[in-house]
Amino acid sequence: MTKQPVKRKSKRRRQPKRSRYTTAEAAALAVAILVAGTDKSSIERLIKLALRAPDELIRNLTAFLLAQHGENIEAWLSNEPTTPASKEELVEITKPVLKIATNYISMAQLLDIYLIGKAQSPDDVLFAFYIGARMLISQERTPSKEESRRIWELTVDITRRSKIGGRHLQELEQRGQVYLDSWLEEVKEKARKKFLTFVRQKKQTEENANKSFNWLLSFLFDADENAQNPT
Repeated sequence: MTKQPVKRKSKRRRQPKRSRYTTAEAAALAVAILVAGTDKSSIERLIKLALRAPDELIRNLTAFLLAQHGENIEAWLSNEPTTPASKEELVEITKPVLKIATNYISMAQLLDIYLIGKAQSPDDVLFAFYIGARMLISQERTPSKEESRRIWELTVDITRRSKIGGRHLQELEQRGQVYLDSWLEEVKEKARKKFLTFVRQKKQTEENANKSFNWLLSFLFDADENAQNPT
């Protein structure tokens, strides 16, 4: 009786776990670090908290670095509590920085979608400038007749100064004013619809920014503020 060859189970490599960070959250955290690093008051507050850190190594290292720069440690701690820095104090200084960062990244994504990434045709260029002009003059409300006139004057003027839009307007004007008027009439209604879509997306972006803020706060400090991992 012949023995059947034993089939060996192939060892599958474990797939590395995906990071909990999404692109937006990772970018927001990077921006938060940059914001904190350029804000003098934030830096000073973080140094004071480090001098009161529960971990002795962090306290001693911070004190050593300050001493190397001729700083008086007692002066830094003169108005500080004698108790170790709490998580609440860290959350307090981190919140505004994270808020700025998450809003910045979310708006950057929105601008890339509507004002940069799609600006390939004369229509797209005009739509982008219309959205910008309308947000500048009347924001999200319905513009008055006078405001609408100003919005379109500004939109056409900026479009004319752009490379893609300027070339298109010049070609239409060379063919005759009627062609330019016809094109503007056609794109005006489309531009209004694009603006409404932009406003809806803007509100969604603001909601996503708030989710990213809460999730990062929870990730960094294990602070439960209705935080959910954004998807």
